[in-house]
Amino acid sequence: MKEVIENQAHLIMKQQEATKIIVEGGKIIGVQVMTGAIYSCKTCIICTGTYLKGRVFMGEVQYDSGPNGLFPARDLSDSLMENGIDLQRFKTGTPARVDEKSLDYSKMVIQEGDEEITPFPSRPTPSTSSRCPVT
Repeated sequence: MKEVIENQAHLIMKQQEATKIIVEGGKIIGVQVMTGAIYSCKTCIICTGTYLKGRVFMGEVQYDSGPNGLFPARDLSDSLMENGIDLQRFKTGTPARVDEKSLDYSKMVIQEGDEEITPFPSRPTPSTSSRCPVT
């Protein structure tokens, strides 16, 4: 897919950390990157993955992070929110990978899933994921 994008006519691809969306008259006219450079644009596609306001939750421990220990996109997240874009955190519910033989189920408490399932915005029916506002 990278090769297809790189060879697409009339498309300029830049790979840098976007830190600010530049909006004028309600339209995105550019993107500022970590180095301070500003790229003007008529169209902007933001592929954020799981970096926006990225946090890691491990039991009671929480800290800012992107996937695989990389930095979260804090500045871009703030810029999007300043421009009225609602960010939401999706609960992945990824279970820990442990050897079942090492667990003592008698010391555990069942944690039921959410009673009200909130669907992904693009899906008309509830899914198994839930979401909460980014804080």
